[in-house]
Amino acid sequence: MRIAVYGGSFNPPHEGHVRCAQAVADFLRPDLFLIIPDYVPPHKDLANNSPPPEARLELCRIAFRSVSSACVSDLEFQRVGRSYTADTIQDLRLKYPEDELFLVIGSDMLFSFAEWHKYR
Repeated sequence: MRIAVYGGSFNPPHEGHVRCAQAVADFLRPDLFLIIPDYVPPHKDLANNSPPPEARLELCRIAFRSVSSACVSDLEFQRVGRSYTADTIQDLRLKYPEDELFLVIGSDMLFSFAEWHKYR
């Protein structure tokens, strides 16, 4: 199975996020497309007026409902503290040991990727 994984703070999810997800869905044609909002972003602090994590999760469900094979996951809400992509990928690798995972990141994170926790 081909699984695309698109994480981020999605604060809030917007048309750019949705267009990116739809382009990935069109190109990769994943069997499952996991949209995973982080609970506590590790790379940036959220503004004081940001929606709470649960609201961002619900906003993602609304925003990405038109993207084929997309499923919004609360995986990172099950952890305490900052949500690291490396931990999420490790969890997914355990859940889907035989499947092919594709990591999708926003352009805002592209240039800082080498600074991510366990980015390799």
